[in-house]
Amino acid sequence: MRSDYKLTQAKLLVARDTISILTKKGLEQDSIILDYSNLVVRKDSIIQLKSSVIVERESEIKDLNKNITTLKNQRNGAIIGGGVLVILTIILGVVF
Repeated sequence: MRSDYKLTQAKLLVARDTISILTKKGLEQDSIILDYSNLVVRKDSIIQLKSSVIVERESEIKDLNKNITTLKNQRNGAIIGGGVLVILTIILGVVF
């Protein structure tokens, strides 16, 4: 009877140790999964930031292209206007 009691007590101790080991292993697994999901969230936020930077850069390039087009039009207008003024000056100089 006494040996059965000791055997039962030993089995309970082994079972308790096994449960604590499994619980610890489960907690470690949960923390690893949580860390992995945090890494995925950080990676997604970095990708979103990179995408927003790319979109902003593309909009700046479009604005720059618009500014270049406007400057070219202004330059061409100034050249044409200057040419017209030179021709008018020559014509008026010859007539008068």
